[in-house]
Amino acid sequence: MKECGLDKQLKFGRTIYIPYDKVIVISGSDIDAPQAGPVRDVFQFHLTTMTVEKLPPISTGRTSFAAHYDFEDKFIYVLGGTNKSELMIKDCEKYDVYNQRWHPMPAMNFERGNPGSYVSSDKRYLYAFQGFINKFNQFRSR
Repeated sequence: MKECGLDKQLKFGRTIYIPYDKVIVISGSDIDAPQAGPVRDVFQFHLTTMTVEKLPPISTGRTSFAAHYDFEDKFIYVLGGTNKSELMIKDCEKYDVYNQRWHPMPAMNFERGNPGSYVSSDKRYLYAFQGFINKFNQFRSR
């Protein structure tokens, strides 16, 4: 991202490819200021023009979360992760890629970092499974 004129390098966030040659970069930790905790920053990288656009921030800065996008849908779903206190969280939100807005979602039943995610074939359910439950990387399988 620094190569494109952006002043941050993020780690432990997520990148999602969306239609029309764009990549969304969501949250993470600033490599140059890791003690500050996760950032709320969200960027859109245009692959054809090699430009970066700042998007509305995610409501909760996080690292080690799941991000799920389906090309038949208009939302990027963000599930769980780790907050600024290095605690696993169960907060979820979704980003509307066409209207560029974040929307809250119901929380997961259990907090988890680095969960897997899956959308049911009928598009009615979003599942999170496995993942870590605390900063000591203890694993949750349910």
